[in-house]
Amino acid sequence: MARLDTCVQEIVSKACRMICRSFLEANALIEQMKIELSPQEVERRSQTHSLLTRYLNEAFDSIDSTIESIQGSDWDLALKDWKSESKCLNRTLEKLAGLIELVTDTMEEENEKPAKRFVRGPVINIATLLIVIVKNSRSILDKFITLGTNTKRLPFFMEMGSDRIEFIATFHGNVSGNLNSMLSILETADVAHGAVRGEEVLEIAKELRYRSAVPWLPAQRDMAPAIADADGVFTQDHYNSWLLSWNTKRLLAFKVFENYVKSLRGNLV
Repeated sequence: MARLDTCVQEIVSKACRMICRSFLEANALIEQMKIELSPQEVERRSQTHSLLTRYLNEAFDSIDSTIESIQGSDWDLALKDWKSESKCLNRTLEKLAGLIELVTDTMEEENEKPAKRFVRGPVINIATLLIVIVKNSRSILDKFITLGTNTKRLPFFMEMGSDRIEFIATFHGNVSGNLNSMLSILETADVAHGAVRGEEVLEIAKELRYRSAVPWLPAQRDMAPAIADADGVFTQDHYNSWLLSWNTKRLLAFKVFENYVKSLRGNLV
C-alpha cells in the first residue's frame, strides 16, 4: 500500500526540529563552559542542560517513530494518529471535570486544582452532558487501538486503500477542534449570561455529531470483516455488536445534549 505521506513528513519534520534544537542548546552549553561561572551562570547552565536532555530525548523518540513509520504499514501510521487523539480527549475530559468540580483519578494523584470552575447552572449541565460525548468518542479510539496492535485479530494486510485509512485516521482529529470550540463558548457563556445563544452550541454539536461518526462507517465496512478469529475470544460478531452498541450510545448522548440546549429559557445559555 502507498505510504501516508503527510503523516511521515510530519514525523520526519519533528525529528529534524528536535535535532536542530539539540545542537543549539549544546552549543550554548559549550559557550558557557568557556567563562568563569557565577551562581547565575551555574543556574543557567543547569537549565540549558535540562533543555538539551529534553530535546535529545524527543529527537531520539522522533527518529524511532520515523523508522517505525517507514518500516511499518499504513495501518501503523493510523494508530499513531489515534493514540495522539486519545490523549487529546483525555486532556479535554480532565479540563471539563475540573470546570464542573469533578475530581478524577489523575487529578487526585497529581493533587491538581483547576484555575477556575463554571458557576452558572446551564453551563455546568451542558459541560456534564459533553463529558458523555467525549467519553464515547474516546472509547472507540481505544477499542481500535487495542485491536490494531493485535495482529492475530487484525491481519497486517487489509483490502482498504491508503486514502481511506488516512481519512479514518485524521478526520477524527476534527473532533478535538469542535470540543475546543465548545469549551470556548461555554467559558464565554459562564461569565456573560446571554452572550451565547443555544443555536451556537447546537451548530457545534451538529458538526461534532457528524465528525464523530463518519470515519467509523468505513471502519465498520472494511475493518470488521478483516478481523480474524483469535481462539474464539474476539470475533467479527463481537466487534460488529460493539460498533452497533457504541453508535446507539453516541446517538443517545447527542440527543440528550441537544434536547437540553433546546429547552433553555429564551434560547440563551
